[in-house]
Amino acid sequence: TSEKALIRFYKIEDTRGFWMSKFTSIIFAVLVFITIIASFGLIIFGRIIGIAIARNGSGPEALKLWNLSRYLVLSLFIAIVICALYKTLPTVKIKLWEVLPGAIFTTIGWYVASFLFALYVNNFPQYEIIYGSLAGFACMIMWIYLISIVILAGAKINAMIYRHRQNKREQEANFNQCKETVFEQAESAKIAD
Repeated sequence: TSEKALIRFYKIEDTRGFWMSKFTSIIFAVLVFITIIASFGLIIFGRIIGIAIARNGSGPEALKLWNLSRYLVLSLFIAIVICALYKTLPTVKIKLWEVLPGAIFTTIGWYVASFLFALYVNNFPQYEIIYGSLAGFACMIMWIYLISIVILAGAKINAMIYRHRQNKREQEANFNQCKETVFEQAESAKIAD
């Protein structure tokens, strides 16, 4: 469904075959799933891992380095997966630098959405009452839903930038064609006189 959304955002036709389309969708579903699990794991269990590293004789400096590096590595991993997703899923030829605005937005939005959702979940502990033993699962599903909105918003940003550039190129081509036509008519008018 992400592929269909990206194709709609770019307002293009899907030129891939059925099996190629399904194959790329499955590959990126697995990559996004791994990214979500890595994000969830490093954010939730990262502090515990850092404390274990510090206890093994590395000291508080190693804990500070771990806390910084886990977010940097996770950010880089998210950005790489999102860049690959934005570059490969639409059936248009896009350069890597053209997908960076949406990938940067998505990476930052991923953290902002996660932070805001964590604040919400921590300050409104009604989930156990409503969902019972499935509260953790319901929270994770809502978090994944928020992350998918952020991913689609980044894709929409890229599509808008792409369409703006395409419109600008078409206008320049039309202008150059009109200019050539005017010059040709002026030349033929001079020859006729």
